[in-house]
Amino acid sequence: MRGRHLEPVATGRSMTTQQLHLFNCFYLAVLLVVVYFTRATARRIAGALAGGATLGVVCLGAIALAAAAAAIQTATMICCEELRRLHFDSKKHVLLDVPVNRPFAKR
Repeated sequence: MRGRHLEPVATGRSMTTQQLHLFNCFYLAVLLVVVYFTRATARRIAGALAGGATLGVVCLGAIALAAAAAAIQTATMICCEELRRLHFDSKKHVLLDVPVNRPFAKR
């Protein structure tokens, strides 16, 4: 598994599985240090792990929802440009309400 790469992220960089395992070991070590110094009970540790897992699932849902919203926004912009109702200026990153070649526009 050494040197295996996951899918590249949007920035073009990727993370190896070895790096993921390294960070997981680091987080486990931090957890053990915190448990030792706070003298946490098993019930408190289980509650913290369950809460962390729940938050992870909620965050994955939020990411999926944001990706869906971005896809809908992109599709809407493409449709509006095809209908020649709106124009997105990609250099200035603004949406312009510019009627272009409206067939029923008053002259």
